[in-house]
Amino acid sequence: MVEGGPARLEQARRALADTAELPDQATAWIYEQALRKRPEVAGDVAWQGNLGAMMEKAKPHGWIDEQKKAIKAHIEWTEKP
Repeated sequence: MVEGGPARLEQARRALADTAELPDQATAWIYEQALRKRPEVAGDVAWQGNLGAMMEKAKPHGWIDEQKKAIKAHIEWTEKP
């Protein structure tokens, strides 16, 4: 979820540059390492394993970008266009 409306796409891109790539107003590619390094889960072995399992299940559906090491997500804006 991104605060604001789609008109703030460029601002969101800058704010999330180390976390995700936002190619358009509807899609985000969340970097795997950005998720894994979050303080609340960095040391959680079970969570890390579950993320890996989820990513394996998502691969056949085109939700994983192997080159970017990223997971596809849908952007939800708090303000509608």
